[in-house]
Amino acid sequence: MPIRRLLTKFDDVNRPFFLKIEVIEKAVLSLLWGHYVEYCEQDDTDCPILGMLEQVEFKLPGDDDCRIYNYIHYRKDISEKHRRFVFCKELIHILDPACYRTNNDVDVEELTIGMTTSNPIEEASPQAIHDRRSVVLAAAVFIPPSIREKLLPALETGEKTIQDISDFLKIPEEIVGSVFSKSWLTTFKYHMDRLNKDLDGEDEYDEPNSHNVVSEDVSSDA
Repeated sequence: MPIRRLLTKFDDVNRPFFLKIEVIEKAVLSLLWGHYVEYCEQDDTDCPILGMLEQVEFKLPGDDDCRIYNYIHYRKDISEKHRRFVFCKELIHILDPACYRTNNDVDVEELTIGMTTSNPIEEASPQAIHDRRSVVLAAAVFIPPSIREKLLPALETGEKTIQDISDFLKIPEEIVGSVFSKSWLTTFKYHMDRLNKDLDGEDEYDEPNSHNVVSEDVSSDA
């Protein structure tokens, strides 16, 4: 499945330590057909949700299959570190298998209830378990196991600090702290085991589609 290939691609100790969002986006889109991404700044700073993915299906003349616009909505007042992490997390959602999709009002409501913290790794509600998993996966894109292992000695000796790594990677300090905590490997293994179990139940050739899809046939307008 595409999500496995994405994680494998970035779990390389020889890759650039700092990842541009454009690099992550390109890697995600290379695993799919007919997907496009647009980042949409939101003015509602009172909303507790930092970011979300909206997907819209459309067809062009001659298309047999739907193309998908992926609109990544994010609050305009969040920091650069949180914005980069939100972008990565929502890009990963594009690769979600069918069992993770939120296609109805109940699913969306339950997910929204749990998406009210900037660090959902430890604080998300059970209703937001799939979204919490995407946080773990996004953290693993920025700091995969191979790079974590390489950096850990420098942290233990004090040569590097959590803030140093956060500032260099431009991702939230609390996320970096979680990745380098003693419980991280257990957390990561748990979510990867659950992810692999879920993916093994999916059709290997079922292309990831959507969370909140609005079908739109634009062939008459093209």
